[in-house]
Amino acid sequence: MKATKKRCKILVVDDNSKNIQIVGNILRASGYSVGFALDGSQALTLLKENNDYHLVLLDVNMPGLNGFETCIALRKNKKLKEIPVLFLTALNETSDIVKGFEAGGQDFITKPFNSEELLSRVKTHLELKYSKDKLADANLHLEKKVIKRTKELNKAKLKAEESDKLKSTFLALMNHEIRTPLNAIVGFSTIIAESNQDVNSLKFSKIIQKQTDLLLKLVDDIIDSAQIESGAIHISNEIFDLNELLNKLLVNFEAKSPSGISLIPNNPLKEIFVNTDKSRVKQIFTNLILNAIKFTPEGTVTFGYDFNKESELICFVKDTGIGISSENHHKIFERFTKLDSFSQGTGLGLSIVKNIVDLMEGKIWIESELEKGATFYFKLPFTIVKLTGQKTVSKKVIPDSAKKFTILIAEDEESNFIYLNELLDADNFNVIHALNGKEAVDLCAKNKEIGLVLMDINMPVLNGYEATKQIKQINPELPIVAQTAYNMPENKEAAKEAGFDGFLSKPIRKSDLFEWIRIFS
Repeated sequence: MKATKKRCKILVVDDNSKNIQIVGNILRASGYSVGFALDGSQALTLLKENNDYHLVLLDVNMPGLNGFETCIALRKNKKLKEIPVLFLTALNETSDIVKGFEAGGQDFITKPFNSEELLSRVKTHLELKYSKDKLADANLHLEKKVIKRTKELNKAKLKAEESDKLKSTFLALMNHEIRTPLNAIVGFSTIIAESNQDVNSLKFSKIIQKQTDLLLKLVDDIIDSAQIESGAIHISNEIFDLNELLNKLLVNFEAKSPSGISLIPNNPLKEIFVNTDKSRVKQIFTNLILNAIKFTPEGTVTFGYDFNKESELICFVKDTGIGISSENHHKIFERFTKLDSFSQGTGLGLSIVKNIVDLMEGKIWIESELEKGATFYFKLPFTIVKLTGQKTVSKKVIPDSAKKFTILIAEDEESNFIYLNELLDADNFNVIHALNGKEAVDLCAKNKEIGLVLMDINMPVLNGYEATKQIKQINPELPIVAQTAYNMPENKEAAKEAGFDGFLSKPIRKSDLFEWIRIFS
């Protein structure tokens, strides 16, 4: 039973009734309630039947179970093991005292005893018992609160995870639904402008493309920011040629950068293969180059890599633009920060770069002064890989021979098929259309002339992933390029695992499409 500051009950165990009477009178006079037993067995029975004793005064030399044996039995009982035991005995040898403590006793009171000493020791051990019980209650209360709070936190965590999942699903869906119609809008505006060679039409087409790029950048930034916030971004390493990545960035940005800006790649090595996340490296460079172009009215933007004194690979993007004052260096990587409130954009681009670099366990920093341009440096834990006997993909020019190159387009959206067909119709291609994945599989099984498949992902009956797996079983050498509005890194990884040989993000640009055709034709 737990001790309280109210009246406490004490069990006196002694085979001498006179001793029991003396001790009992002393305890009762001080306000204690007293019970008694004449031997160890009787004491154990009383304690088991009436678990309301707060302390036991126990004689040692008794018939049957002696005091030490009785104490050992108490300590073995889960309900009784916490009751304080004070030995009341004439034994005062060191060996007896040690034996008593080993049996589980808390103290010794030597006969003949002094009443004041008896009461003082009893009071001390009852107070210790009270404090111990109070601490046990507090711990139990705390454990209950911890369990309750843990349940609440787990519930909140599950709710937050579900919310993040719904948000990610919604953003991915919106990304797809925005990109799908833009594929037709951008594509057909370009075709119309190029077909009549009207100056104004070409001008308007470029405006549409520019605004589309801004819209897509906005969607990408929102999705990336949401994924970073929810911890959903994952790093996936692969071996790739950094020079090739830089050259593709050069071609891409040269086509849409202002006429007053010169893009200069800096790649001092003939070839350099690295092992890291290619899509994230491309994303970092893209955001930094876009930022450099935005704040360089006229001049140069240099991007690439070099090696520092420690032979570490350092990537950079340098511009000759308006520059950034030193007091703003720490602000530019914060979310929604726009040093120029009139410039287009969300203020998320550099924040996303910083978060990705941190996620890849790298480092990013800036060197800049007002009116002197800016240089962004970033260092990632690149593994530089030396490859020998690397297999290269044969790149042939599209033939002008009478025999047409056959391309299967698997696309359920009519406007997207018409756009792709229009791009290919002017050249030497034979185009076949499949409305779903199952039709694509059947056509590939029957038609051995098909040289390339442009496969949409989200289609009825059978999706692009499953269709690609089945086609690869039929013809493992047939190249299949994904053409889809699902352009997130996990989609590209899923496409790679399904067996796709290439990836085109909607809206599809003619130059990107024909690059893949050139590779596989």
